[in-house]
Amino acid sequence: MDQDPDRKALLAFDAIEEESQNTDYKTSSRPIRPWLDGFSGRGSQWGVAACASSAGVVLLINFITTVSLAGSKGFADGSSTIFRGDCSKAQTYSTVTHLFINIFSTVLLSSSNYCMQCLSAPTRQEVDEAHRRGKILDIGVPSVRNLFSISIWRSIFWAILCLSSVPLHVFYNSAIYSSTGVNDYVAISVNEAFLTLPSVNLTELGLGVFAEQFGNFTEVGKRMRSLYSAGELDRLEPRECIGAYAVDYISDRRNLLMVAPTSFDNSSESKIHGFIVNDNAQIDGQLSAGCDLDPYAWICGNSTCDQPCTSRNVTALQNNLEDWKPQFAPVDYCLSEKTPGKCELNLNLYLMIAVMIANLFKTVLMTALAFWLMDAPLLNLGDAISSFLSRADPMTNGACLFSRAQFRAGLDHDYGNHPDSAEWRSRRIFWHRTVGGLQWTVFFALYTLAVAVCIFLLVFGIAHLRGGDVSSIWDYGLGAAHTETLIYWQIPSVGAKGLIENVLVSNSPQIVLSFIYFTFNAILTRMLAGREWNEFAYIRKGLRVSTRALGSQRTTYFLQVPYRYGFPLLGLSALLHWLLSQSIFLVAVNRFNPLGDKLDLAGGGTWSYDSETQLDSGEFGWGADASNVCLRTDNICIDTPTHLTCSWSPVAVVCVIIVAAVCLTYCGVLAFRRYKPGMPLAGSSSAVIAAACHAWDEKTKIDIGAPVQWGVQRRPQGSVPGHCSFSAESVEMPEEGSYYR
Repeated sequence: MDQDPDRKALLAFDAIEEESQNTDYKTSSRPIRPWLDGFSGRGSQWGVAACASSAGVVLLINFITTVSLAGSKGFADGSSTIFRGDCSKAQTYSTVTHLFINIFSTVLLSSSNYCMQCLSAPTRQEVDEAHRRGKILDIGVPSVRNLFSISIWRSIFWAILCLSSVPLHVFYNSAIYSSTGVNDYVAISVNEAFLTLPSVNLTELGLGVFAEQFGNFTEVGKRMRSLYSAGELDRLEPRECIGAYAVDYISDRRNLLMVAPTSFDNSSESKIHGFIVNDNAQIDGQLSAGCDLDPYAWICGNSTCDQPCTSRNVTALQNNLEDWKPQFAPVDYCLSEKTPGKCELNLNLYLMIAVMIANLFKTVLMTALAFWLMDAPLLNLGDAISSFLSRADPMTNGACLFSRAQFRAGLDHDYGNHPDSAEWRSRRIFWHRTVGGLQWTVFFALYTLAVAVCIFLLVFGIAHLRGGDVSSIWDYGLGAAHTETLIYWQIPSVGAKGLIENVLVSNSPQIVLSFIYFTFNAILTRMLAGREWNEFAYIRKGLRVSTRALGSQRTTYFLQVPYRYGFPLLGLSALLHWLLSQSIFLVAVNRFNPLGDKLDLAGGGTWSYDSETQLDSGEFGWGADASNVCLRTDNICIDTPTHLTCSWSPVAVVCVIIVAAVCLTYCGVLAFRRYKPGMPLAGSSSAVIAAACHAWDEKTKIDIGAPVQWGVQRRPQGSVPGHCSFSAESVEMPEEGSYYR
């Protein structure tokens, strides 16, 4: 009669163990060898395959997106416009796009973390060699310490996976960025006759007074009269007029006529009471009177650095319209020039190529690992227990009650020198005891520093908002750029250098957050490993293994963190990365002059901008050939239409702090849970696991395919200590104050 398949597999496994017992264990110099003779389709091999597939899907999405844009829209200076139009839509598309980017990024990072843990997992040979040298390795958790005791090739592959994550952190969120189109405009206070007379002399009316500096103000006047005659100007009541122009960036409107009531001016001759030029100079980081320029200071009329024109002032004006007299003339109604939205969502080819190269590295390496994993590693507690039950570790014999701390305290360099016995004392140990003090210190130092920096920058930033009104920060929206939230620094704001440096600065917090995530994941993994270990004192169950299951053994895809913990952790990580991408982000601003022409350089022109002249007298303008302009800042000609900088979002920063506090609270709640008393604290220590797997009779073969439990195999008899171990037979709890070895 044929033997039971599980029994045949068990005998084959024992034969392999018996053969390896007589082998001189040396770390294999081969980088990769088949794991269980190819792809078995079980356990963590399925997990690695899923990681490779996920990375491949993300790579495919990135590639198709880039190629389709290249084919349909093309690239200009390395960028392609995904969307151009209404700014509110562009902002919505940007927010949603970055949400998906951070989901994809989290998939890649978590897949890398999974595979890095597989690579750093030691084989049984490497564990035996480490024990002989007096070292302890980690089982079932992410471990940097293991890298110094495993194959050099696995360590190299681990480093490649780790380093390939850097471009994802630095470039992915900025590969797709938004551009805001802003309109310079002229607001002119006129009387009714200016609109109704068939012809007017704009130069005599005042628009030509500064013809040398403001050559085309007369063109603006002509344009507005022409649009009025064609019925293409949008009539606004004073309240609506204030609300429409009291914004940081004007994107959907341009020039404005403010018509005085006939009770103020009923002249039959056309008149211009005054005009204001809003040129969005604050975009270029210029200062006026020693403070940031107000984007709509002209509406308030008398705003200063100490009393800027804030949303509160604007609301007060809207409630007292009789006080609103821009250019010393009251306003009966306004005529506004409507313009189509000019905001854009762009994809940068060079940044996306860097992301795809990193993505490709990950995909290829994960695919290789899915079919050839290194030397049957001990990926989780079940793998290690199964191995040590099949072949005991002689270096840990007689230490069945030793905890992780005891091995590290006095036996790191002499595993063979164990005391005759140890006394059992039942204790309820906190979960945080499974994690080393250094790891907790690094985690809390990074976490506290990151949150403290966020709080400091939030308070500092709010203090520098107009009016410092904390209650109004929610008006700024999530991830939206405003004049007040633009960051002015010495980083270049134009060209490839400006792009790269602003991208590096805006995304550097992502690297810190990912390091915190990896640390938190390692801590959670260790605490949950302790939970699974502790359950063996109370529950008889089949071992959870990453290889082919035998008998009652269970094969699972996760390494150590169960799905009910792992998926929420991934969700929180994606949420934090997304919120961080909305907290500080790349901003590109395209300016258009009052005639609707983009300020760019196409071979020279007459546009001039001198910062010293502007600061002293407010002189600026555009020439007749508005398509050929050379924007000058501090007497340096800038050959680009786009100003690059970073912006921050107070709402997003607040959300980051709240979510970070929730994560820290969750970690603290878990850390101060207690394990049931019943087993020595193992954590991830290979020595403790090995010591708990010695049968009382070393000649006894334990059926590793059967359900097992840890407990007393032999009771103490007089001065002879008892013995505790994993066993497929019936066991009992150790007795308080009794001695075991």
